[in-house]
Amino acid sequence: MINKFEIAELLEIKTASDFETREKYKFDVDPSKTKLVDVIAYYDIQNEEIHCGLSNCHQPHHMGYLVKTSDGSETNIGNYCGRNHFGNDFAIQKNVFMAERRLQNYRKLLNEVVYNSNDIFSHIDQLKQQGANWLNKSLTNIRRSFPQRVVTQLQDRAVKGNDIIYVDRERTSEELEIAKEVNPSANIESLLRILLIMNTDSGDREHSPWPRIGFSVFLTQ
Repeated sequence: MINKFEIAELLEIKTASDFETREKYKFDVDPSKTKLVDVIAYYDIQNEEIHCGLSNCHQPHHMGYLVKTSDGSETNIGNYCGRNHFGNDFAIQKNVFMAERRLQNYRKLLNEVVYNSNDIFSHIDQLKQQGANWLNKSLTNIRRSFPQRVVTQLQDRAVKGNDIIYVDRERTSEELEIAKEVNPSANIESLLRILLIMNTDSGDREHSPWPRIGFSVFLTQ
C-alpha cells in the first residue's frame, strides 16, 4: 500500500484582515530595534492596497510577506523593504519559505497520484491490452538491432515529426540511358537519390489498434 504524504497547511492570506486580526500582529514595527526570524506567509492582494507594517515605511503595495520578528511579533512587509531593512536574513528566510511552499505543492500532487493510483494502474493495464507491450518490445528490439547513432536519429525524427527518408543507390545502366535520353544536356550522376515519405491510414480497428504504414516513393534526381 502506498502511504500519503502528511501536509501541514500553510497560512493563506486573501485579505489584509487575515493577518491584521492575528493575535501577534503589530503595525509600526521599528526595524532598527528588531530582527527578522521567519517568513510566515506570502500574499498577493490586487484588489486592496496594503501598507507596509514597518514604522519607517508604510508604503502601499499589493504583494508581500507576513513575517515574524525577534521580539515575537508579526508584521507585513513588501519585497523591497524586506531586502532593504533585513538584508540577508530576509533573503534566506524567504527562500526557505518558498522552498517549503513548493514542497507542499509537490506533496499535494503526489497525494493526488496516490489517491488515483487504482485508476492509473487500471489505465496502464488497458494500454497493455491495446498494444503497449508489443510497442515496448518493438522499441527494445530496435535499440538492440541498430547502432546507437541510428536509434538517436530515429528518436530525433519522431520528436520533430520528420517522416521523410532519403535512400541513395547506384543507377542501373538502363536508368542512366533513360536519364540521358530525357535530358541530353544534363550532367547525369550515377548516384540516384530516392525520397520515401511515410503515410499511414487508420487501419482495421477491429483486428489491430495500430495504423497501417506505407511509403510513397519519388525519384529526386
